[in-house]
Amino acid sequence: QIENLRLIADGRSMRGAMLSYEGDYTGALEDLIPAQSMYEQLKLDYWARVNLSEIANSFRRFGDPQMALNYQQKLEQAYLENNQELDAIDVNTQIAYSYEELGNNEMALERFQKSYHFWQEQDKPIPAAGAAVDIAGIQLKLGQVDAAIETLNEAEKTITKEFDGLFSFMKLFRAQAALLKQKPNEALDYVQEAESSFYVSNNERGLSQVFTLRKEIFLFLEDHQSAHSALTDYLTLHHKLDQKSLTSRNSEMRARFNTDKIESENQTLQALQRIKEQE
Repeated sequence: QIENLRLIADGRSMRGAMLSYEGDYTGALEDLIPAQSMYEQLKLDYWARVNLSEIANSFRRFGDPQMALNYQQKLEQAYLENNQELDAIDVNTQIAYSYEELGNNEMALERFQKSYHFWQEQDKPIPAAGAAVDIAGIQLKLGQVDAAIETLNEAEKTITKEFDGLFSFMKLFRAQAALLKQKPNEALDYVQEAESSFYVSNNERGLSQVFTLRKEIFLFLEDHQSAHSALTDYLTLHHKLDQKSLTSRNSEMRARFNTDKIESENQTLQALQRIKEQE
């Protein structure tokens, strides 16, 4: 009501980040891109970079990890040049996710391990445990099942249900490991815990992984009726996510944003240089 541009930018940036996490990419970009313009207009370079990181995350989540990686690498360089360690390590984790989406699991693992060691050195058990969960996910993809189980055992000492974002993926990876160890009933228990936690945070991306894994578990048990039901749940949710990510409005905003960013990149670099000089 008071038309305060900074407050509007902050509100849209935060709401956009939440919508992106839930899987509503069009809604996320409709908030994040105007917020980016406002931050740049106000010359709030720090918050413009924070918001740009969320835009990059959104690109990764709706299937464009290479575009996300391009922005994330520039952000990381900017943070390192300005001695912003915490921001740099956060982007390091996001870069790891992008590498994972691109199928470069070795590079993803190296990045996740960097985050893990950083948080351990900082004596921050929660983010360290979160990084351990990410490491376990990559270890499973690399076929290192026993190592993944050991990593998850360590993370489970810290992560409780209250941390639903971390808890849900920890249980999902537990379920994957149990199935690989040919323990389907144990896997079903873990996948149920993961599903409940994903519903708490309304993470539809995570739920799609739950439904896929549940189908594989029931196929292992030769329970084809239950497997069909899980596949139906997956396809319904996947179609919903596709509708969110493949809208013409989504494509239009992505194209506009990329064009605007190319035009303003030199201005951003100049602004970063000014910050460095002032410091």
